[in-house]
Amino acid sequence: MGVLIPQLVTKYGKGKAVELAFKMINKASVVGVTKGNADINANIAITVSVEGTEAIYAEFNAAKAAASINTVKGTFFGDFNTHTAGSIDASSFRSAISGMTAASLNTEIQSVIDTNIP
Repeated sequence: MGVLIPQLVTKYGKGKAVELAFKMINKASVVGVTKGNADINANIAITVSVEGTEAIYAEFNAAKAAASINTVKGTFFGDFNTHTAGSIDASSFRSAISGMTAASLNTEIQSVIDTNIP
């Protein structure tokens, strides 16, 4: 989590227990799998806790990922063709990290996604 959200390490230090809790919200999340393709459209709330204390609560609406996938002799190959964190609902967002807003976290997470998934 410290790579995705480095402020966690800044505030709580290295080597702390981090717990993630997920909950479906607003409308159903959908996972689709067809020959050669897999996708997910998610509406989820994520709570990030450090050492048992809530650090971040964020509701992500319309997070999406899709990939073309195939196998050759038991080895998986593929490419992500859609990858977005969606949007974080500012009205329900909570953070124990000074200065972190729904918008700043959304931008930070999308930047990590864009950098690491071409």
